[in-house]
Amino acid sequence: MVLFQYLYYRMFKAYEAKNDSPQVRAFMYLSLVRLSFAVVALIYIGAFSEWSNHNTVTELVQNKYFIGVLAMIILTSTYFFYSRRDYRYYENRFMNCLSLNKKIKIWMLIIFPFLILFGGVLSCILLFGGIIFGSPVSGLLN
Repeated sequence: MVLFQYLYYRMFKAYEAKNDSPQVRAFMYLSLVRLSFAVVALIYIGAFSEWSNHNTVTELVQNKYFIGVLAMIILTSTYFFYSRRDYRYYENRFMNCLSLNKKIKIWMLIIFPFLILFGGVLSCILLFGGIIFGSPVSGLLN
């Protein structure tokens, strides 16, 4: 996806400016972003399967081995699809995005995975119901 390539490029560039092992740091950041997307997707799948009474899907999502295998797949695919490419590929691809690079600041990229995670959990609670700060919330689909 172009979004992940752009995120890898920007974080690589930011860590390269600090001279702080840019390839390893950009890999860790991109893995965190992809894991955040996967966790939110798993939360939605689990909530939807409980809502529609599909218990086998709920058990699969709650299985710790499934989560571990999914995390390993995400880490290895991040390495093979993004980290192994030469940085010049990303530089040539996103060099002309100067206006985008000026609008999107590094601090925005740093909070992005946490926004995905907390926003996804909050929207899932608002859709399917749950507990927020100790008080039950009835979801829109309940």
